[in-house]
Amino acid sequence: MRKLAVLSWILIILILAAQAVFAESGDTLTAVQKRGVLVAGVKTSLPPFGFIDEKSNAVVGYDIDFVNAIAAKLGVKVELKPVTSENRIQKLQDGDIDIIAATMTKTPERARQIDFSHTYFLTGQKFIAKKGKVFGLKDLEKRKIGTVKGSTSEVNLRKALPSAAVVLFDDYPQAFKALEQGTLHAITTDETILVGLLAKSPQKEQFVIPQIQISTEPYGLGMRKGDRGFVDFVNTTLLEMEQSGEAQRIYEHWFGPNSDFPLRRTFRINPTADLPPDTLAEVKRKGVLAVGVKDDLPPFSYPDAKTKEIVGYDIDFARAIARELGVRLELKPMTSADRIPRLNDGSIDLIAATLTKTPEREKEIDFSNSYFFSGQKFIVRKGALKTLKDLEGKKVGTVKGTSSLQYLKQKVPQATIVTYNDYHQALRDLEQGKLFAMTTGEAMLAGILAKSPKRAELEIARPQINLDVYGLGMRRGDRQFVDFVNDTLLKMEKSGEAKAIFDKWFGPKSDFPLRRNFKISPGM
Repeated sequence: MRKLAVLSWILIILILAAQAVFAESGDTLTAVQKRGVLVAGVKTSLPPFGFIDEKSNAVVGYDIDFVNAIAAKLGVKVELKPVTSENRIQKLQDGDIDIIAATMTKTPERARQIDFSHTYFLTGQKFIAKKGKVFGLKDLEKRKIGTVKGSTSEVNLRKALPSAAVVLFDDYPQAFKALEQGTLHAITTDETILVGLLAKSPQKEQFVIPQIQISTEPYGLGMRKGDRGFVDFVNTTLLEMEQSGEAQRIYEHWFGPNSDFPLRRTFRINPTADLPPDTLAEVKRKGVLAVGVKDDLPPFSYPDAKTKEIVGYDIDFARAIARELGVRLELKPMTSADRIPRLNDGSIDLIAATLTKTPEREKEIDFSNSYFFSGQKFIVRKGALKTLKDLEGKKVGTVKGTSSLQYLKQKVPQATIVTYNDYHQALRDLEQGKLFAMTTGEAMLAGILAKSPKRAELEIARPQINLDVYGLGMRRGDRQFVDFVNDTLLKMEKSGEAKAIFDKWFGPKSDFPLRRNFKISPGM
């Protein structure tokens, strides 16, 4: 009997202990309010997300401000506990912390272990390298590249560059120090973290963040799996912060134009941010298709001299898609550098703006079937350019944020590259003798040259450095809209409408005569 009584007491103790653990892990909201303290796992060496302020010696940053806002809403104090990328989930599951606020990317694998809040920050994975060393992913193949163990950056790096020699560190400052010391060719993680590392480096003028992105990284606050009450509370708080403007103010404080890490905010906190986009349904609901276009690039898109309306090859394709949808077309002019950010932040539904399909861009957005092909060439003084060697040591102009710039860096690295906001600025400098050449797709060059008062002195030279393949850009994973646009393009090809649009702008009687040596086809 005594043994039975002892066993009964042991069983009761175990049940009570299990209930206590469940209360702590399964009902964090109640446990935190009862304790009067919210324990958050944060980074402490990663500006501007979480780092030690030199004056106050306190941990501050973007992540910390969100934790403080959630604690204020709960009416409790905050206790910050340092975590690493490798141990943060384990510390949460062990009950050492209540919430993770530590630049944690939301992935399907992690979502099987913990629950995430709505996305409260959005960035993309890029690289830091020595200036003049890296222009494309090929420059990183079989090279030593550093990142942090246990991070999504490591996973993405191994997928994007399987031939790279991956060197792992405990944190990003260690990895960057190795880069500064010359033992690495590059380091990689989210762009915002890279910007923070570079801003604090005494050698920052020697390094650059190339325009190469291998993933999109949505950050979420991490909570224990199944802790529905706490997850709902945190999500409600985040949405209130977005609606009140507090989330925007926190962003501007750490990433605004007057900060040490100026980056444009391309997202809003919202409940559907992590669902696949459904532009097709949204456009039909609004009755408007918003398309990002150029407004200075004949014959693709430019203001008609008589009507002042934007017209061109790209515009005719945009109109055909809007017509097929049965909605009104809204054209939104933008620069080359703005096209993808404004698509991803929801400002536009579609890009129709001489957008070259590249492996880097295909990691950020989805493309339609190719609807135009053009070789990248050069405008120069007549007879000045016979081979690419003639460009070595010469000033060559192109537009920032374009594939033309990347190909120029790769194919003619000895040239002195000058970048502009648009091609007309480059043409003016070429006309005035400040440039030896300017470069972009041949069709665009033909349009630029046709408008030049000095066109009799200039020519499009024969050397070609790339074949540009243009696609219409849509948000990543927007499968239904991509399929709809592709079906429309194929219908246009089959009916002859696509060829009629080409002949209108590039046919023998046009200002820009080019031969059509392609057809729109599935998967092209």
